[in-house]
Amino acid sequence: MKKIYLSIALLLIVLSSIGQQSLTLYNMDAIGQSSQVNPSLLPINRMYIGIPMVSSTSFLFTNSGFTWRDLHKVKSGDSIKLDIENAISKLAEKNFISLSIRMNILETGFKLKKNYFTLNVAEKVNFNFTFPKELFELLYSGNGAFVGQEIDLKNMSFDLTHYREYAFGWAREISKKVTVGTRLKYLYGMENYSSAKSNLSFYTSPDDYAIELSSNYIINTSSSANGDGNSGGYLFGLKNTGFAADFSTTYRYNNRWKFNASIIDFGYINWKSNVKNLVTETGSYRFDGVDMNEFINSDSSSGFANVSDTISSTFTPKENSDAYKTTLPTHLYFNTSFQVDQRMTATGLLHAQVIRGTYQPTFTAGLNRRVTNHFSASLNYSIINHHFNNLGIGIAANAGAFQFYMISDNIIGTINPLSHHTAHIQFGFNLIFGRPVIKKVTTNYGVQNKSLPKIDSGTVPSNTNTKED
Repeated sequence: MKKIYLSIALLLIVLSSIGQQSLTLYNMDAIGQSSQVNPSLLPINRMYIGIPMVSSTSFLFTNSGFTWRDLHKVKSGDSIKLDIENAISKLAEKNFISLSIRMNILETGFKLKKNYFTLNVAEKVNFNFTFPKELFELLYSGNGAFVGQEIDLKNMSFDLTHYREYAFGWAREISKKVTVGTRLKYLYGMENYSSAKSNLSFYTSPDDYAIELSSNYIINTSSSANGDGNSGGYLFGLKNTGFAADFSTTYRYNNRWKFNASIIDFGYINWKSNVKNLVTETGSYRFDGVDMNEFINSDSSSGFANVSDTISSTFTPKENSDAYKTTLPTHLYFNTSFQVDQRMTATGLLHAQVIRGTYQPTFTAGLNRRVTNHFSASLNYSIINHHFNNLGIGIAANAGAFQFYMISDNIIGTINPLSHHTAHIQFGFNLIFGRPVIKKVTTNYGVQNKSLPKIDSGTVPSNTNTKED
């Protein structure tokens, strides 16, 4: 029975997480949305307007542990057998699962002299679960494998947040070498289920195999399902508010080399509406187990009821309605770009997502090319969560003022998510104005010419004959 429940839990983790690191988008200046992850980047179009509700939709799933293919084996006759031991063997000592969904409702960006301004309203959902390998070893093998040992779960945490973001961004070229950008965000929280920073550990007594739990654990929730009478209007009347900010700077070393750093989503949300907290008091608890014969021989409903009653009598958390605060997953970017010629740029990007002191690193090397005046493309390779099979692509196609774009940090994982640790796709539709058009290349970028002319707005050499649509 235990293995059945664990199998279901493992399967749900894999399937429910098939889903914003935006590695490909970060350097695609043909897309106005790139300024939302790289605030000091100046898009090449003088103005863009996101078509409402369809301007940008993004799904991201990343998992540092196992895949569906690690969890099952195909036997003769095409039957499937769950291989839980193999899945657990793929886990590191510390693991995480992240899911991010974003939909931009309204957005626009425009250039005014040396400034670039952006406005956007976005609906966002973030889920993050951090857990040790020992958690699943305990669930699968039972506490008999840990007799006389303490299992420390204090770094285990989860956070599911649904919120709306209202953002205003500003970037400015303050000199020929330096561009800075920032974005200020008002956050409106709609739902949250999260664990607070707490202590939790298990110890199995070598004398009688009883589990001794040391607990000081808090689970916070803010949801209309709580129904505490302090809900207000769900869409606009809740008192769950917060703020966040993005910061970015770009330094142009010369006409070929640029360096950039960005901090994205540095902020928090205060939860005050529809709050319920479950709190276990600081102390040690002893759990002597349940009568498995009674559990197995009784019908399923009464069996679960008996187990629930036994656990409830041993661990009795208190419930209250105290306001609490959560922080957003923060993203750090460090980028280097090299202008190969007037149409192509090579980039190297370091990225880390920071969640409660846990760093999830990635590295991306890519090429961005303006193939024609109406089509731009990006191709990159990433190392994500110590996995090396991540091929990213991006396209932006223009037809007059109409633009369609699609990007993925791992297109193979998006097409075949059951065999990969990362799946990501983002797509949308914009109206663009003031798009620069290359008419004639007058500069020779041969081996003998090591320098480039001054670059306007990031990609087009200023002494090249250009016009705007």
